[in-house]
This record gives sequence, C-alpha cells and structure tokens, in this order.
Amino acid sequence: MTVFWPYFLVFVLSAVPMVEAIVMIPVGIFAGLSTSLVTVLAFMGNVLTLLLAILFIDRLKGGWARRKGGPLHPSASSGQNICGTSTDYPASPFWVRFWLALI
Repeated sequence: MTVFWPYFLVFVLSAVPMVEAIVMIPVGIFAGLSTSLVTVLAFMGNVLTLLLAILFIDRLKGGWARRKGGPLHPSASSGQNICGTSTDYPASPFWVRFWLALI
C-alpha cells in the first residue's frame, strides 16, 4: 500500500495547473518511480483538469449570462455566435465524447 501514495501524488499534482505533467514526470522519475507509469499517470492527471474545464464551461457561461441579465454576446440571441456560425450544436458535447473516448 505504501507504493500507491507516490503514484497518487504524481497523478494529483500533475492536475495542478502550475505544476502539471511537465514538472511531475521528471520529479517522479528522479524519485525512483517507474518511468512509464509516472508518464501515464501525469498525463491522465493533466487531462483530468482539461476534461473538467470542458464539462463545466457551459455551466459557467450560463451563470455569467444570468448574472449579466442576458446573452453573452448580442448575436447569441439570434442563434449565431461571434463568428456568425450557428449555435444550435455546441462544441462541448463533441469534445466531451472525444476525450471520454481517449480515456
């Protein structure tokens, strides 16, 4: 059970934005942990924060729009985003499916 904790710390600390996998991979290797396992866990910890950001960005946008009392952008009420493309199919469900397929 004591072998579990260093790998768990690599996973959790690689999810911290300022530490990330680029710092935790060398630290884990220099600590004597398995190179391949440290690399995989650091990558998964780093992707975890990205996945959480993707999952909750729509909720944050909705909260910001409600706080301001209207849509995020004036063209959003017309069914178009800033680029002028349709907002009927938001990008987040595609990205969520894409990242879940990788995991």
